[in-house]
Amino acid sequence: MKPKIFLSHNAADKPFVRRLARDLENQGIGYWLDEAEIKIGESLIEKIRDGIDNVDYVAVILSQDSITSTWVQREIDVAMNQEILGRNIKVLPIMYKQCQPPGFLLGKLYADFTKEENYETALERLVHSVGVVFNGRALDISPPSATLATAIDKAWDNALPMLSKPFHRPYQYMGMSVQEAARAV
Repeated sequence: MKPKIFLSHNAADKPFVRRLARDLENQGIGYWLDEAEIKIGESLIEKIRDGIDNVDYVAVILSQDSITSTWVQREIDVAMNQEILGRNIKVLPIMYKQCQPPGFLLGKLYADFTKEENYETALERLVHSVGVVFNGRALDISPPSATLATAIDKAWDNALPMLSKPFHRPYQYMGMSVQEAARAV
């Protein structure tokens, strides 16, 4: 079963948290993120408690905004109480922007995401800490260069003739090289 992480954060840190969530998912790690889990009209407290009850880790995104947030404080309190009571949950400090962490997190090693150039190294350490093998290739989000879609776009842009045989279902060829698609039709 893949591990799941509750992402405790302040709304001001949302762009970083969304990126981290995407990268965790690409590494095969589940996450709980408020905007994906809480719908209009639902109880915030109930959904957050439920979220923390159903994860293995609580990642606290540390920034000046988050350490002064009462919601983040409540989430940390719930997680720390569960950790103290012996529930198999671990609090993971994630230093996003330099700040003084709350006293009860001072004894914990944190993942340091404060510098963009260290993002991949920090992510790798975080991924390893939850027992998952890091996949560096999962961070490469550039599209493949030799797909049928890019070849068709290039052909169209350069006014080149298209395939001569019927091409009724172009989506069945997505991801193929031009040579593979030509053999298929």
